[in-house]
Amino acid sequence: MLPAGTVYAKVTDAHAGEFGAVCIKGETVGADWYEQRLIGEFTELDSEEGRVEALGAMRRGESRTPDFETPRRDSLFKADQLFAVFEQADVVALTFRLTRATFDAYRDLGTSED
Repeated sequence: MLPAGTVYAKVTDAHAGEFGAVCIKGETVGADWYEQRLIGEFTELDSEEGRVEALGAMRRGESRTPDFETPRRDSLFKADQLFAVFEQADVVALTFRLTRATFDAYRDLGTSED
């Protein structure tokens, strides 16, 4: 079992080299664990009404703030699941690249806030 804090992506199709969302592993609970997807979670997607509102907001071009702190249960335990596990250097490189992208995208605005 991967230790808490591990950054990983599940292999979704080994033959095609396809991966799922990049996640941070949280606490292990039996054969399951908590994870935080790096795309963030949008709490309004937890209900049908919330999904309809979120879709409408997307169509209107409105921004939504993702939750990067609340983990969710994986709940998809498969004994033969393969993982792409990020090494420490990979996580540092990803962090650097995201920081660089932030400066590239928002430098003309004078701020990284909306």
